[in-house]
Amino acid sequence: MMSSADRPGNRMEPTTTSPSGWLDLLAAPLAQREGMEFWLPWLLLLLATAACFWGAFRFLHRKRIIEDTPTSRIRSAAQGYVELQGRGELLEGAPIVSPLSDTRCLWYRYTVEERVRSGRHRGWRVVDQGRSDELFRLIDETGECVIDPDGAEVHTRHRRTWYRGQRRYREWLLLPGEPLYALGLFQTIGGDSVELDPAGELRELLRRWKQDSQRLLERFDRNRDGRIDMEEWAQVRREAAAQIAREQAEIRRRPPVNLLGDTRDGRRPFLLSTRDERDLVHRYTALAAACLAGFFLLGLVLVRAWWLHSG
Repeated sequence: MMSSADRPGNRMEPTTTSPSGWLDLLAAPLAQREGMEFWLPWLLLLLATAACFWGAFRFLHRKRIIEDTPTSRIRSAAQGYVELQGRGELLEGAPIVSPLSDTRCLWYRYTVEERVRSGRHRGWRVVDQGRSDELFRLIDETGECVIDPDGAEVHTRHRRTWYRGQRRYREWLLLPGEPLYALGLFQTIGGDSVELDPAGELRELLRRWKQDSQRLLERFDRNRDGRIDMEEWAQVRREAAAQIAREQAEIRRRPPVNLLGDTRDGRRPFLLSTRDERDLVHRYTALAAACLAGFFLLGLVLVRAWWLHSG
């Protein structure tokens, strides 16, 4: 006689409509493996979980920095880490041109990839890539600032992908005349405010002069005895100091140049973007949320797979 537990309509089986059912569905294919076939994918999944956690922290940190850094005007910007918004323009001189599309731009990055096949696997292999590091400028209603894009994290709406034969071409551009957001290290170079080191410059000039001893003797060995005595050395120092004074006076006469560049500090990113501050905050919020969701989902799958495998 069948018990109530043995009747087909009363069997207790996990269903995919419950959270645990979906979790088992995801974890079971991994849990059923043995030895390295289980542990290697499990460890890779662990690394992916850790990467999601790190990504969430990184994106939240960037969001907080953007929100906490007030927008400055170029004319009144303090020296140091600042946020600027304005319009990107080229400097005078040779234009910047993207090598793939021959587009006149402020900045470019590109990759050229070739299709590869290995058995059942297909993918792309990078055969060429590059990015520009030429200077350009950001202009607002109060002034202008030179941008050195070397080391910048660039976000742009101008992205293109096209194919030719077995190759894929991808290009990212910043274009002249468009709104530009910049967050980085602001410095004013030249003018009366420039900080100079006369003593250090003097030591460096004397060191260079002493490296060319023959030239030094020709200029300052007045009694022609083949060496520089104390009196002659004093004259060397006077002439070197006068040269440094002339050079530094020339530097101070030059008009000051505002420069924004890399902070060389991992906690303070150098960002350039065609998106405004609000869009960037929304973007980093969404990325952080996606990473957190991935962290929790992968973490649950990891634990469930280990539990099923051990049981």
